[in-house]
Amino acid sequence: MTSQRNQSGTPGPPTSFRDQIDLLQKRGISVPNQSEATLFLSNVNFYRFRGYLEPFIDPLAHGLEPTYRPGTTFETVVERYEFDTQLRALLLAAFNRIEVSLRTQWTYHLSYTLGGGAYSHLQPGLFSRGYEKNWQDLSREYNRHGQASHSYPLLSCPTWVIVETMTFGLISRWYGDTNKRARQLVAKHYLLDEAILQSLLRHLTPVRNFCAHHERLWDRDLKTRMKIPNNMGTFSEPIAFFNLNQRGKLYNTLVMIAYLTITITQNRDWPRELVALMNRHQNIPQNEMGFVPNWQNFAVWQ
Repeated sequence: MTSQRNQSGTPGPPTSFRDQIDLLQKRGISVPNQSEATLFLSNVNFYRFRGYLEPFIDPLAHGLEPTYRPGTTFETVVERYEFDTQLRALLLAAFNRIEVSLRTQWTYHLSYTLGGGAYSHLQPGLFSRGYEKNWQDLSREYNRHGQASHSYPLLSCPTWVIVETMTFGLISRWYGDTNKRARQLVAKHYLLDEAILQSLLRHLTPVRNFCAHHERLWDRDLKTRMKIPNNMGTFSEPIAFFNLNQRGKLYNTLVMIAYLTITITQNRDWPRELVALMNRHQNIPQNEMGFVPNWQNFAVWQ
């Protein structure tokens, strides 16, 4: 059951799945297979589903309640929902690779290459002015979740253990506040400039959170922009891969994730899976994701 918002903006009474279908039909959505629609809505909160309905609202319609463009079917909207679900799952698989690799590189160079030792994260001299805030957040996270998984007291926890308790957003911030030499060493592993990697990690943090919390992602305008790299490993003229006119769209993010997975795994499995996903969903308007014409021809996707 779910509730609808009435004209005053306050929630209305809860409605049954049958009532939800009736409401969609009343507003112009064709629901030819009502049993399948009922099954879908019994597993997907109507409030969540509404986000996928918004692009189908008829801009010429008037009135307080939305009506949808003629010819819009329930199945069309569900396809976008299912595509977004599969896309987020694919992205989470990539984030697993990226996050584990980043933790490893950051710990290795801080503790070993730069000689910070087992407790390098406790040495403020290796970090910038953000250290105190990052330490407070790390302490809070470790006391809340990390100590349940590890036997070390906080101040006795070595860097290579404490890093495993960091969220993606937290390791991104610790990396950004590490001294420049350490940032350069980590970025070199990915054949990127440290400023590019720093910007990319800030950009990827909300994307990763959208995926982890099952939020609509595919057509978002991402507010945290990333710097577009002029150099990406051995790719020649990689700037051609990107959509420079729609910097906030997901396509540019996908390019960088494809590149990172290639660099980390030394194979092209993830980019090929993304291409296969896009090919399975031909009805998805790729322009709303920022895809450029003939994008599959670029070397990063081959």
